[in-house]
Amino acid sequence: MNITAREGDVSIWDVQIFERLGEDDLFRLHQETILELAVPLDKIAGALSTYFDVLETADLDGGPVSDHQGRVLFACRHRA
Repeated sequence: MNITAREGDVSIWDVQIFERLGEDDLFRLHQETILELAVPLDKIAGALSTYFDVLETADLDGGPVSDHQGRVLFACRHRA
């Protein structure tokens, strides 16, 4: 696996997995390129606040959030 940082908040993950086929020395290569966008939380909250009131943020376990977590949930209310 190779991870390459690109301009801005983008990373490219190049993943290669070899699957062994049976008892022989025969393998199948599975390859995937994944683009990842990692955006600071304040940038996301700022974009949301244009149309929504951000009511709460939490991690997947309901705990406090930081820019170093894998996933963050935003609870928002649409502005009338």
